[in-house]
Amino acid sequence: AGRMTVKAFLEQWIRDTVMVSDRAAATKAKHEIAVRVHLVPGLGRVQLTKLTPMRVQRFLRDELAAGKGRPTVKQALVTLRMALKQAAVWGLVPRNAAALVDGIADKPTERRPFTPHEQRRILDAARDDRLYVMVVLAHATGLRQSELLGVRWTGLDLDARILRFTTQYGRDGILREPKTTAGLRVLPLPQSTIDALKAHREQQDHERATAVEWEDWGLVIATHTGRPVNHANARRSWNRIVCTAGVEHRGIHHMRHAYVTMLAEQGV
Repeated sequence: AGRMTVKAFLEQWIRDTVMVSDRAAATKAKHEIAVRVHLVPGLGRVQLTKLTPMRVQRFLRDELAAGKGRPTVKQALVTLRMALKQAAVWGLVPRNAAALVDGIADKPTERRPFTPHEQRRILDAARDDRLYVMVVLAHATGLRQSELLGVRWTGLDLDARILRFTTQYGRDGILREPKTTAGLRVLPLPQSTIDALKAHREQQDHERATAVEWEDWGLVIATHTGRPVNHANARRSWNRIVCTAGVEHRGIHHMRHAYVTMLAEQGV
């Protein structure tokens, strides 16, 4: 341990601890990227036992000075703290040097939700797009993209006009429950959304009947073969729709901000 470098330890920690854990694939990827792209180049040559809070603080300052984004540097610190916590448990270091430095303060982010006029233009522009129902649900429920792509027909009660949300589709291609029980929720749906869902179901039934191969995932938003829609493809469709609508570009998550703003204005 006396001669082990930060690089050697972090690479072993990623390989033998993080990658074999039950963490989500996206979380594993965040830690691996933080180690490979930021921590190893910045701190890798330092001996593990000689890593001090002052040295970690200087690393953070240098990263920010080099133009790295605050969320990126913050993730590097989170990863380093987690790794050194394990090193302390294993008896490789006397203390967690990264836990003794100041964190990275977030700069306030200005939220610019779509106005009601912009939302109408987006819905009109999406009407002929295959992912029209994704935009309709985003407008009516405020769901995140991963949640939208994970909505299943079994969670919809079109007669009662409710959506029982139980699954989300991760970037790792896996359907899973939300991380917290708060994510398991029941959402009311307006009649216009119910009408759009019924029309979409008819279209999907036709595709199922005529498809050469069909994988029945039970998803509302699916490809021509019934499979989940890739996150990147969903984002490309959204970007195309916003461009067609002639609205200042913002991600689909801003529909969530618009939804919350609407509820707040109505006293919810």
